[in-house]
Parts: sequence; C-alpha cells; structure tokens
Amino acid sequence: QQAFNGNSRRKLFGVFGTVNLGWQETLFLELSGRNDWSSILPNDANSFFYPSVSLGYVFTETLGISNSGIFPYGKIRASYSQVGNDGGNAFIYATNSYYSGATWGGDGFIATGGLFPEFGLNAFDRDGLLGNAALKPELTTTIELGADLKFLNNRLGLDLTYYQSLTTDAIIAVAVAPTSGFTSTVQNAAEISNKGIEAVFTATPVEIGDFSWDMLVNFTQYENVVEKLADNVESIGLAGFVSTTSRAIEGEPYGSLFGNGYLRTDDGELVIGQDGWPLVDPEAKILGDPNPDYVIGFNNTLTWKGLSISALLDIRKGGDIWNGTYGIMKTFGTAKSTEEARTIKGYVFDGVVNTGTAESPNYVDNTTPVDFYDPNRPVGQNAWNRYAFGGLPEDNIQDASWVRLRNVSLSYNLPSSLLEKGPFQRVKATISGRNLFLATGYTGIDPETNLTGASNGFGLDYFNNPNTKSYSFALDLTF
Repeated sequence: QQAFNGNSRRKLFGVFGTVNLGWQETLFLELSGRNDWSSILPNDANSFFYPSVSLGYVFTETLGISNSGIFPYGKIRASYSQVGNDGGNAFIYATNSYYSGATWGGDGFIATGGLFPEFGLNAFDRDGLLGNAALKPELTTTIELGADLKFLNNRLGLDLTYYQSLTTDAIIAVAVAPTSGFTSTVQNAAEISNKGIEAVFTATPVEIGDFSWDMLVNFTQYENVVEKLADNVESIGLAGFVSTTSRAIEGEPYGSLFGNGYLRTDDGELVIGQDGWPLVDPEAKILGDPNPDYVIGFNNTLTWKGLSISALLDIRKGGDIWNGTYGIMKTFGTAKSTEEARTIKGYVFDGVVNTGTAESPNYVDNTTPVDFYDPNRPVGQNAWNRYAFGGLPEDNIQDASWVRLRNVSLSYNLPSSLLEKGPFQRVKATISGRNLFLATGYTGIDPETNLTGASNGFGLDYFNNPNTKSYSFALDLTF
C-alpha cells in the first residue's frame, strides 16, 4: 500500500452589508450586498459582487384582523437575489496547468485516466489539468414568491414558496482531447435552471392541559434542467464509469444517467436478433433521471409536561439510480436473480425482429425461444452476463423511492421544583436515533448513498458503503 499526503490552500475574502427597513409592522424591506475576492480565479478578475432585495407585506395588519383568532397573520413576500461562487475547494488550482501521477483502473470497468472515458483513455494515462486563465465566477440568480399564513390562533400554519433560479457560467470540469496533452480543463461550461415549489404545513391538532401534539409537513418539488452548454461541448461527464455516467446534457435534467441500452423501434418495442436475444443499441442514450418527483418530510412531536417524543418520517417519490453492484453480481452469477434464471428454458422475448434492412426495416413479432442457461455453451452467453462486464446499464436502472424513519428522539426536562435548591436552572436529557427504518423497492444497499459522495454526479451505486444508523445521548445543563 502507498500513502499520499497533499496540501492545498484557498483564500476567500468577503465584505457584506445589509439594510433592514420596516414600516408600522406592515411593510418590510431588506437590501444586502456582498463582494468576494477569491484566490481560485485569475488575479485580474478575482472580484465578484452579488446583491439581493426582499420585500414583505403583512396584509392582515392593513385589514385590521391581526387580533382575530381565525386569521391572525398573513404575509406575502417577494425577493430577488444573486449568489456568486468561485467553484470551491474542488477547483483550487483551476487556472494552472499540471499533471498528477499515473493511475491504474484495475478491473477494466472503471474509467481510467479520470472520469472522461469518451476519449478512450487507457489505463496508464496521467490525469492532466489544462489551466483556464479566463475562468469567471458562476452566478445564480433567484426570484422567489411566497406567502406565510396562520389560522385559528396560530394553531394552523401554511408557508408557500415558488422559486426559479438560473445559474450562469457554471464551473464544471470538462474533458479535452488527448491530443492536447491533458485530460480535462475547468470551464464556465453551462447554464442550469432550477424551479420548484415548497410548502410547509404546521398544526397543533391537540392541546389539552399539559399535553400537546405538534405536526409539521414539508413538501418539495423541483425541476433541475441544463439549459445550455458551452460552445463545442455536447455533454459533460460529472461522475461514473466507462459504461454508465451521470451527465450534464443540454435540454435534459441535470445529472441524467447515460449509457448503453437495448435497441428499440420508434414505438419503443424491443428489437430482437435472429438468435432470439435482444439487441444492444450502438448509440448510448439517457437511461434515467436521478432527481426525485417530490420529497415529503413528516414530523410529529408529542409533549406532556416535561416529556417529549418526536419522529421524522422522510418520504421520497421517484428518481432513478444505477445499481452497478447488482449488475456486477449478475455478471458473476452471484445475484439471487440468476438462481431462477438458470431454470428458464424456451423463453420468448416480447419484441420484434427486423427482417428488412437498417434503412428500410420490416418488423415482425419475435418467435425464437432461448434458454437462459446452457452448461454446454460459453459462460459469456448466459442471460445474466452476455451483455458485457457489469451488465447492460439499462437493466440496472432502478427506482430510488423510499420511506425512512429519519430521526426519533425522546427528551425529558426536569421540573423546576426539583432544581430550586441546586445550581442548575435547566436540566434536559435526550436520547435519539437516526436512520432506524427504511422501506424501499431498491435492491441495492440504500438509494440515498452515492458513489462519489457530495459531488456534482449522483445516482450511482457501485459497492457503495451503507448508510449508518446512529444513537446518541445528550445532557443539557443550564446554570
């Protein structure tokens, strides 16, 4: 084994100012601005400024109903803001050209020479970064509209938000042709839009004596789309392997899963070869979208005197993940699904056979039976490993929906009567547990994990480490 140690330094200086104005508890205006100077950017262009403005109007004050129990509070708000970004620690030396040591991919499946297999990098290519002296900060501009409403003496609340943002000059590592002598460069490579809605509903359904039940539901739905890429850039590999990548593709959701799939007709029917097996499309394509359809957080808190118990249920609907672990296990014949596959004989795939030409196809229904396993033929022709090492990526795209018990906590505040003669004003003990339960149709370790961690590329599982359960005990003492 070899150990490596590296040091990198980044300087970021910032000046920030804000002004808050209010009028008769009805109108609120906030103005702010920030200017940063970053060592990541070129010396002559390392300063960037970004402002924001927000306006709030409490209309229940104007209507004179703020003292009513039915509708005591209503506020509408709007804001315009910009946020600048120098790229962060991942791109500290992006303006300089340099090489790092040669690397070896190991199993022939991992993209060697970096994360950009489209240029056919071999296993001994060095990871060279071509400096970009014209790098600019990326800028995200956001417009937000919302309303905060409370009802029934504040026992019911609703916070609604609609937002849309556009990130311009997004800083992303982009592959360059090997003829340049480098493998990648950091560019202002994309424009990315993000729009969505957020709704937070709060309620106190029960409040009797010393007992109360508080509830919070948080709903989020958004679309994250690559609106534009830099000139001469067709797509950007964010993370992944030779067969499957998470990519930025113009006009598609950010992080789309890209790789090889089955050949299909324009109507989506599977095209079968003369031997009865489905054909592989020679052109790689989008296989899935890792972004969820929506996310819901559902938290309940029960309180009785000094005792309190709360639980947070985390629900995600939709979104795709590539289960590379399952693909590899199928290839090696160790996945549970290959046990049943060994017994399947005379199977006829539902699809069509082209009896014409590629230019003038003539499709007829497939009628050719196949055996998934035959001990007398080469191993590579078995159903579970005939489509190359790691399987066909399309076969391993799965739904990433889940329901999980994100957090449970039990706490107790000692009554003040027991603390009168002691040194403490407050003593609170809390026991909590995190990630205690998961329900999902995903066959991998956990659809929340990601191969490359908190990175631009997501929706990839290749022997990922499992999510962890954790338990904690806290004692809060106030003198």
